[in-house]
Amino acid sequence: MKTNILSTMLLGAAVPVVTGEAAEFIPLSSPEGSTSATSLSADGSTVLGQVATSSGSQLFRWTADGGFTSVPLFNPGEGFSPNLSATSISGDGSIVIGYAFTGTRTEGVRWSPDAGFSLLGALPAAETGEQYSLGLDISADGNAAAASGTSPLTPFTTALYWNGTGGLIPLGFLPEDQPDEFSVSFSFAQAVSSDGQVVVGSSASTKHLERGDQAFRWNAIDGMTGLGFLPGENQSTATAVSADGSVVVGVSGLSAFRWTAENGLENIGNFFPTGVSADGNVVVGVAQADVAVATIWTSEAGAQALQSVLEAKLGAPLGWQSLSGVVALSDDGSKLAGNGLNADGVSQAFVADLSSDDIVVVSTGAISYWGAVNFLLEDPDGRNFGTDPITGEVLNEIPGLETSVENGTTTAGWSDILSGKHLVQLNGTCDSTYSLSFDFFHLDEQTSGADFSGRLLKGGVHIYGGTVSEESATGAVYKLIYAESDGDKVPDDKDAVLYSDMRPTIWVCRVNTGVCNKVLANGTTLNDVMNALDAKATSGTDLRFLAEKQAMEWERAGIFTKEERMKFQKAVTNNCR
Repeated sequence: MKTNILSTMLLGAAVPVVTGEAAEFIPLSSPEGSTSATSLSADGSTVLGQVATSSGSQLFRWTADGGFTSVPLFNPGEGFSPNLSATSISGDGSIVIGYAFTGTRTEGVRWSPDAGFSLLGALPAAETGEQYSLGLDISADGNAAAASGTSPLTPFTTALYWNGTGGLIPLGFLPEDQPDEFSVSFSFAQAVSSDGQVVVGSSASTKHLERGDQAFRWNAIDGMTGLGFLPGENQSTATAVSADGSVVVGVSGLSAFRWTAENGLENIGNFFPTGVSADGNVVVGVAQADVAVATIWTSEAGAQALQSVLEAKLGAPLGWQSLSGVVALSDDGSKLAGNGLNADGVSQAFVADLSSDDIVVVSTGAISYWGAVNFLLEDPDGRNFGTDPITGEVLNEIPGLETSVENGTTTAGWSDILSGKHLVQLNGTCDSTYSLSFDFFHLDEQTSGADFSGRLLKGGVHIYGGTVSEESATGAVYKLIYAESDGDKVPDDKDAVLYSDMRPTIWVCRVNTGVCNKVLANGTTLNDVMNALDAKATSGTDLRFLAEKQAMEWERAGIFTKEERMKFQKAVTNNCR
């Protein structure tokens, strides 16, 4: 299968991705408040999470096509409280499992848009006490679940298995953890395989003073089987299981493990696993150093910080302060959901796609500028972005175009560039130098671009053209096509003075005469002429003589009126000595 390339827009810039290393990073932002992800469907299409609103936490499901849709917090008919905790989502994202307080007890809850809410029930405890159950993980088809809660086997928590036909079934304990009159036992279920046949978790007993919990794997045929411990450790917990139940991941001591029947427990790094791919070759989770770090392990590369992996694939920084954890992984190992701190330090959920196949190649454009200029971009379809120099109107007609500002440089970036000429008009807002850069990424996976710099006075105009093809970088042309640098309305190639003195009135002997400055046909202003005479004169008296003579010539040529000439001569006589 051909490996495609994705150009990703980051901070308004066009970032080409290195061949074969495609990735996509999607922040899940909501205007309601900060977001957090809880689970991801096995097909990678749907994220389960919650958003913090002004009125409290609201559960959501998110898809790329549909965006955010809310999950009800309670069912008035059943009396659920508004603090429903959703923990897992089915393979296609249609069914949610969790638990809620029903008014009398905490109980596992299953919800779908079509069927609404249903309860998983709760088993009686071995001794009189409050009954409860917690729905913790759901199978791909939504008809089986891992749960924990009370059971007749012990007064303490027991691992449970639920399915749509048999209801809740207590899974008991490892053989060496069976309770007796001198000890108590407890077990916890953490995850169920996508096919609904295997449950994993941990089992413990107070009879074992030398060790803590031990990870287990359960199925209906073999019952509960202990997975042991990593060398030198005395505790283990299974936290996730592959689609067919053949690969189990978890933590033993401070290290992550990966278990198979062939190899037993293998140490795969110092992190807490939260998800595993269907083939068991990708594991995700959280590493705990000074701060929490989202982590990904592969059989080829070992354990790595997810942020580093993504930034290497994208070829640019994510723009987030940190990725703090991954909560789930799709069965194919390409998509994951997690949480972190965005550029503003706000908690936010994200989705990342690490796949390198079947990704659409996208052309992108980015134009950056620096300096005291107004910027106007016109694309080949005549759509504009920037400030209209005539009306001052701010235009934003190019779909998907975003801007960013860093160290005084503004970048306008957009995807799906059009073939043809892109015109950039820069208008000077004061006397200033500027820089301008074109950067285009084409469908042939090549880049083209150019860098320019110049100087503009207030009112000056430089127009650049970037003629490109969306399909290929070949033949791209970038050039300055019109320059009028000083605002005198005379193009630079016909202007006798490139940077004219454009002050609105004529100055002589460092005094404002109050007479209007004018532009001559060759682009010279009356101030330019006075500046030249000033440089030529040997004294103030000499300048007065030259200036008065020039004023009489301007009157004869119709450049000055008689009144303007007399006002000018008076200023010269009074100030040029």
